[in-house]
Amino acid sequence: MKTSGKLKGAGSAKNRRQVTEYQLGGGKIVVIDGFMSNAEAVTMSNYFDHKDFSRSMADGPKTETVKQWVFNFSKKELKGFEEKMIRDEITTYFGYKKFKIQTAICNSFAYGDASFIHVDSYKSKPCVTALMFANAEWKKDWGGEIMFFNDDDDAVYAVTPKPGRLLLFHGFIKHRAGVPSRHCYESRRTFVIKYLP
Repeated sequence: MKTSGKLKGAGSAKNRRQVTEYQLGGGKIVVIDGFMSNAEAVTMSNYFDHKDFSRSMADGPKTETVKQWVFNFSKKELKGFEEKMIRDEITTYFGYKKFKIQTAICNSFAYGDASFIHVDSYKSKPCVTALMFANAEWKKDWGGEIMFFNDDDDAVYAVTPKPGRLLLFHGFIKHRAGVPSRHCYESRRTFVIKYLP
């Protein structure tokens, strides 16, 4: 996907930038709408339409037998996504100036798939997870919301997989990927990068 010079993170007139922040369990969740324009969201969606996904990742060791569809990025491929723009957002909202990429994937969920509550890191060594919803379109009845949980495993926040939206959060916050509803014939895809400071 050659998107250099396109995924600038500024959005468009129709995708006005709006930032919402939440606090949960000592961590932060940041939702940035309008990070990508509608055209950029379509470009990203088309890119993943032609990638080979494999069932190669689980939510954690306790669910190792339930693999998810995943595409793994190379460092070269990440450059085409203006990945520096995401790092700039992390510096702005989390204060980290130096960090390295731990994981860079796109996962794909379809109706009938399973996902589980998990964390991406621990408080002793926190990561920041950056997630872009990689569908060109998402209807309100399709479900697929990512859920965030408190220490009692009670769902507290839900974030809709809206095209053009960037989601940032501390990896030690419990969360679960949303699976599309029976009304959805699309795969719910998310471009995920985990950063270690």
